[in-house]
Amino acid sequence: MTARTAGGRLMFLAPLILAVACSATPESSVTPTATVRSAEPSLTPVPAGPTGTPAEPTEFTPPTPTCPSPDGPVDVPDVTVSIGGGPAVVATRGSSTFVTCSTVATIDAALPDPETGLAAHEGDRLTLTLPPGWRFLRWEGFDHPAIGDGGNVWPPIDTPQRPTTIDVPVPFRPGASIAGYTLTIITDDDHVVGTLEIRLMTTIAST
Repeated sequence: MTARTAGGRLMFLAPLILAVACSATPESSVTPTATVRSAEPSLTPVPAGPTGTPAEPTEFTPPTPTCPSPDGPVDVPDVTVSIGGGPAVVATRGSSTFVTCSTVATIDAALPDPETGLAAHEGDRLTLTLPPGWRFLRWEGFDHPAIGDGGNVWPPIDTPQRPTTIDVPVPFRPGASIAGYTLTIITDDDHVVGTLEIRLMTTIAST
């Protein structure tokens, strides 16, 4: 099956041929695995934040999408980011994979570091928000200085309550930092499950 994109929309050209009824799990179903691209040097693990349950050190398997599949193409959702109820920005979006009970579509996209972002203070929290119809299942991430080496890895956090927003730590170093996240998300009706990479910049004024 081949998928094409048009302005952030996944266009499924042909459904997978199912060998069983739609209500059964496809025998060749593809389940995306949330991973962080650790190209950044010297990343140091840090404790998990309080907005979820630290995941066990085993491979995460997202839930199987339920039937029927959406009638039309799946819109890749934008993730907005804000601090303390302030103005929100749309995170830079990278690669993604979205699965229905009969189709799988993947976008491989380069994820450049953003050039602008949010002004923050030490101890602030970033609020990541999905558009209506989507919920978080899990998140993990990293941060590093915008210039220079070093950084942190944020271990996987499961969110079994399926919230529409999650709070994640602001990188704590002075100056500009790049934060990247891999999000596992699901639609309200369980018909679409996906993974999505995002990236954003935060800046803490030097004292």
